[in-house]
Amino acid sequence: MVLDITGSTQRKRQLVAEAACFFKDVLMPRMKTLYIDIKLSPHYEKNTESSGDCIWEDSNRYSREFTINLDSRNVDSMIETLAHEMVHVKQWARGEMQDIYDDNDGSPKKTRWKSQFINIRNVKYKDLPWEKEANRVEKMLYSQWLLHLKEKKL
Repeated sequence: MVLDITGSTQRKRQLVAEAACFFKDVLMPRMKTLYIDIKLSPHYEKNTESSGDCIWEDSNRYSREFTINLDSRNVDSMIETLAHEMVHVKQWARGEMQDIYDDNDGSPKKTRWKSQFINIRNVKYKDLPWEKEANRVEKMLYSQWLLHLKEKKL
């Protein structure tokens, strides 16, 4: 995995790099070809009302290039959000999720999630199955990350 991390402080960039590698190894241990740009901004949540997002950059089917944006004000929240966004990286990279675009306006109208098609305009954000999975798995990943840090200090 190749990471390019920009913004914030060197300490936070180093922590994000280590956490991203840890999450990738848990979620996708055999996947080698991932390129992820991570952008840290202390104003991201204020400007977007979201603590982070993940965007595929190359192909919406088995993507390998991603951009992750994270709000960097709170370290714990930043790492937990990174765990959530890395679940989305896994979903796209493994082909579990694929956006289907509307030819008229160029925005996604449906998403293929595993074997079903979901009209994203008819489903609340919190009810989207890929968000449910990311919310559930982020907590497990973050707990494993904290345990990893604790064991590292011993």
